[in-house]
Amino acid sequence: MNIRLAQKCDLKVIKEITHTTINEIYPHYYPNGAVTFFLNHHSDENIKEDISNNCVFICCN
Repeated sequence: MNIRLAQKCDLKVIKEITHTTINEIYPHYYPNGAVTFFLNHHSDENIKEDISNNCVFICCN
């Protein structure tokens, strides 16, 4: 297993993991408005910015 900095080409998989997690877990702890907020917050643009700022890591085989 390898942990590395995410690259722009990883955007789709990172967004999929993030949105799946939010949709599956957050509704158990947050009201619908908060879930929507987090989904909107983790937009393509925000994820791209985090990747550019070396704030996102990904675990790969």
